[in-house]
Amino acid sequence: MAIIDKRRYDDSEQAQSVALIGDVKDKDCIIFDDEIATGGSIREAARILRDFGAAKVRVGVTHPILSGNATDVLANADLDEIVVTDTVPVSVEKRQAIPQLRVLSTARLFGDAILRIHGGRSLSEIME
Repeated sequence: MAIIDKRRYDDSEQAQSVALIGDVKDKDCIIFDDEIATGGSIREAARILRDFGAAKVRVGVTHPILSGNATDVLANADLDEIVVTDTVPVSVEKRQAIPQLRVLSTARLFGDAILRIHGGRSLSEIME
């Protein structure tokens, strides 16, 4: 396991990746984050992983905000795959512009949760 230390130095939303802790040489790496806004942090993390010899770099993100020039940033980032959920709609144009992008539907998960809550059943079974 490796960790990239990401810091925010002021009140802006811009984060900087400042250190890699761990060995990624010849490894398949997965970056997890809650959201992609501009894509800058993801691009920088991918660059660091590649600089230290990562074989593959994939990204898993819950909320694809994709603001500003995120489409261009991610399309040109050294990433093998970007997997996001549909909690935020991703336009056809953005899907086509980012070849590594794959959008997973959350409909079944939320639908099952609603049915369980309405029926007084446990939500923990969803994760089994």
